[in-house]
Amino acid sequence: MVQRTFVIIASLMVALCASAERLPQAGPRRMAYRWTSGEAARYRLTADLSGSLPIMQSVEPIDLEATLELIYKVLPRSVEPQGGATLDFRIEKAEAELAKIPLPVPFEDAQKVLNRTVVFDSTGAVKEIKAAEPLPFAVTIPGVDPQRLFTLIYPIVFPDRPIKPGDTWQYQSELLGSEGTPASFTATVLESEPVKATGSRKVAGNAEPPLRVRQEFTMAVDQRLNADKKPAADGEAVRRTRTGKITGVGVMAFSPARGKLIRGHVTIQADILERVVGEPEPDEAPEVASKVKAVVRIAPVPPPAPEQPVRRKRT
Repeated sequence: MVQRTFVIIASLMVALCASAERLPQAGPRRMAYRWTSGEAARYRLTADLSGSLPIMQSVEPIDLEATLELIYKVLPRSVEPQGGATLDFRIEKAEAELAKIPLPVPFEDAQKVLNRTVVFDSTGAVKEIKAAEPLPFAVTIPGVDPQRLFTLIYPIVFPDRPIKPGDTWQYQSELLGSEGTPASFTATVLESEPVKATGSRKVAGNAEPPLRVRQEFTMAVDQRLNADKKPAADGEAVRRTRTGKITGVGVMAFSPARGKLIRGHVTIQADILERVVGEPEPDEAPEVASKVKAVVRIAPVPPPAPEQPVRRKRT
């Protein structure tokens, strides 16, 4: 029960972060992710989920209010001369709350689901996902895979050219989509953000204004299911249809000088409708609607402060 509930929350994250003055607008800038071999970084992903959906064997949707917090350690195993890198994503923390009640999360299960090794291009494009242990559960919506949550840390694939406010492009992401269920991703460069008159929001050691990018994505869901609620094979009797859409809108802030994500947030919404084909059984609902909203925040975890030497009092 605990493992399946955690899986539902994790899956929904993928099927589903005074007066003002403006920073001076930067000219066209080229954004490329940067890594140093052996230099680890940590990122916190926090998702607040709400909505209604059938859980386990429930026929009717159940109201859901949950929070999931993950901390990924990202370790560059190797960095190519062209800037690409092989990265190890390892979960160091996985905590969940269901209806404000802490939910025990088996840490080994979280590691099996979320730990991955991935080869990235410096633009953020995924070149290869290394083979990993198969999921300990079945994901019935094609294009949704909780093992791909690592893409939220490198959420935008950038063009190999300087970009400026107003520029828009489409790109492919591993967050959603598959060969038979494509997803559409669009990025738009925004103007520099307003800041408080007392000072601008700057990354430590970096005086440049952040590069802010709006992210939008959508994926249509259109499935035919068998009596076991699994995708029906060719020629197999269809018992249910599942239709709907998964969408997302967010804003990500980057440091081009450092080649890193500074902070980001994205709101993911899933609206799915299942309908019975033919006459429903006595214990079957003719149709079940699932609606889920996940507000996801992504931010680097600052390194721990160095320990201060203990000063001994003179006697």
